[in-house]
Amino acid sequence: MKMMDYLSEEWVIPDLKGEDKPSILKELSSVLVKPCQVTSVEELLPVLLDREKLGQQGLEKGLPSLTAG
Repeated sequence: MKMMDYLSEEWVIPDLKGEDKPSILKELSSVLVKPCQVTSVEELLPVLLDREKLGQQGLEKGLPSLTAG
């Protein structure tokens, strides 16, 4: 399977306002409540923060360029 098989355009937030990991994860949680089948951001956010404590999720060097070839 490809990563795009798991992603939805509706989950993209092109201009995130958060400036640190917790605030960015809170923003991202707001669009993931329904797809993750949870009742609120307050339910989802601790799960994401706990997962982050296990290790960064592969974006420590930023997002790769989509136009690099």
